[in-house]
Amino acid sequence: MAKVLQAAGNSMAGLRSPGMPQPATLGVRSLREDYCKPSSRSEIPRNLKAIEEAFQMGNFGKVAPDEREQFPRFQYLYQGGELLPPAVFMLALELGPYETINGRQLLFDPEVLVLRDNLVVTYKPLVQKIRQLNAHEVAELPDPMLRKFAKAWHAWESAWLRNREVHAVEALQPLAKTILSLEPLLN
Repeated sequence: MAKVLQAAGNSMAGLRSPGMPQPATLGVRSLREDYCKPSSRSEIPRNLKAIEEAFQMGNFGKVAPDEREQFPRFQYLYQGGELLPPAVFMLALELGPYETINGRQLLFDPEVLVLRDNLVVTYKPLVQKIRQLNAHEVAELPDPMLRKFAKAWHAWESAWLRNREVHAVEALQPLAKTILSLEPLLN
């Protein structure tokens, strides 16, 4: 938490903390809302497919985090087999400060929200380049933009899945305690 607050303060002062992702600008919320509008929402699967194809042609390191395999409870998100599932990106755009499980509001770590904003910020310039690519104005998507997006996707998805796993376990704690308290009655 302290690192996130320090990064936010440094961002306002124009400084950057080593080891922390570059915090997103204040306009990210409106950018997320714009991407959630029906006109932009319909372009997201096509854009992610173009980015995925560019990833397959180059060497961009690991995009999909290990958490996809480690947490089977979230396998339904990846049933389509895409490297960049549009549904997961939409969840990033719609992600609020908390999720509700079993009637409990569980806050996401500030790191998850900062990484989400960074993901959206790295997506924005790629949207313009994809339009240019589709119009045959450029031959390929720029490697530096793709590398930033790959790194941002991996970091966000990894932190998000870990946070959701913690939330799922926390939400089940009351039920587990209740079951354990009934065990003496069964004997």
